Amino acid sequence: MDEKIFLIINLSFFGDVLLTNALCQNLKIDYPNSKIIFIVNKPFYEAAFYQYGVDEVYEFDKKGENKGVLGFFKFLNTFPEKYKHKIDAAFIIYANERGILLSYLLGSKQRISGPRNLDFLLTDVYKNNLPDRTYMQDADMDLLIPYIKKIPQILPIRYDWQRVNDSFADELKEKYKNEEVIGLCAVSKKVEKDIPVNTAVDIVKRLIKDNKTVFFFGNGDRTVEYSKKLSELLTIDEKAKFINLTNKTSIGALAVLLKFCKGLISIDTGTMHLACAVRCPVCAIFYQTYMLKRWAPRKELYNSVVITENYSADNIVENLYKIIN
Repeated sequence: MDEKIFLIINLSFFGDVLLTNALCQNLKIDYPNSKIIFIVNKPFYEAAFYQYGVDEVYEFDKKGENKGVLGFFKFLNTFPEKYKHKIDAAFIIYANERGILLSYLLGSKQRISGPRNLDFLLTDVYKNNLPDRTYMQDADMDLLIPYIKKIPQILPIRYDWQRVNDSFADELKEKYKNEEVIGLCAVSKKVEKDIPVNTAVDIVKRLIKDNKTVFFFGNGDRTVEYSKKLSELLTIDEKAKFINLTNKTSIGALAVLLKFCKGLISIDTGTMHLACAVRCPVCAIFYQTYMLKRWAPRKELYNSVVITENYSADNIVENLYKIIN
């Protein structure tokens, strides 16, 4: 079988990058000798690098050196010459216009994406008309249909946490190896998705009462402020069991620690998807229930439960315990 070269372009966010993995896996099933190259937004390099099936990853720094027209062409000029005009097919996630233009200028023989302003640069414009494939993961995978001429397999995303070498994560695992650790991710990019601070406090207190240690995960200024408020509402003894890891983990280290956790309580965010990818039991909280059909963990693929009502701390914790046990 000829060795094919495939290009995945996903310049979106953490969770979006992870959900592209089922597309990569399907390519490897049909073309096991193929090379899969991934172009990703720089902050989420590790989200692509450790995915099963991905062979090489190149960073596109949207807010830095690849910003604007000059930055775009800088990336194009530094992309390896050995792949230019030798890519068999490029799959551009979310019909990203920069991605479409990149695939064209890199000389990809087949360029597949959804409808967008630059349709004329694509060889195939795929419009999802399959009513039973509502998940975002499915929408990504179905870009394969014009190329493989069949509906791709629904597969769990896979993240190879065992390849990660991170001393900080290893030290935490060693320190807490004799404790039952539960992860908590309560803050996202959108306030309306977040767990109210008082509810998060009740969750932490309940877990600590049940002799659990809590790893609090998150990034950004909003998470810093949130975790500070949460910590102020804990007793001195409770603070000793509340491990605030805000802004302290890389994506790879986060994967290792999620695998170490007995389970994760999370809102709809990339951390939730990463937990699924490393097979950590997930209690996912969706305050925006209209998002379920596109983003919720699928029961048939992951050890997960989704909370869409009764958002009390006790109900959340009890549901997590059910899937852990």
